[in-house]
Amino acid sequence: MLIYIASSYKNMHGVSQLEATLGAQGHTILSWLKNNEQHKTGSPVFEKWVETDDAFSCFVYDTKAAMTADLVIYYGPSGPDAWAEIGAAFGAQSPVIIGLRAPGEQIGLMRNMVSSWFNSIPELLSFVNLLAQR
Repeated sequence: MLIYIASSYKNMHGVSQLEATLGAQGHTILSWLKNNEQHKTGSPVFEKWVETDDAFSCFVYDTKAAMTADLVIYYGPSGPDAWAEIGAAFGAQSPVIIGLRAPGEQIGLMRNMVSSWFNSIPELLSFVNLLAQR
């Protein structure tokens, strides 16, 4: 299955582990981490980089990946970029969108774009395995 994980750089270690686990299970990961690995959000360097052609190509990659994957996973807590990717995926009407909710995370009305929510990675992985078997 082709999978994209929408999240924040603050979750990069967890996202990286989830990517590795899903990849070891035979899934193909469209990884914004690997595509954007030389950049870190929130830094002064990022604020300059975000206006470059390189940043635009990363934007195109991330958006296209979210819209063309078989499965999109929201990994919380995240910010506006991850939610924009969820919106793009939802608007594409093709991928399944599931979410990993962080404890105490407040998510508004747009939570309805996510078809299934999970509170732990083992629960989420079990669901992904069920989807893959279909």
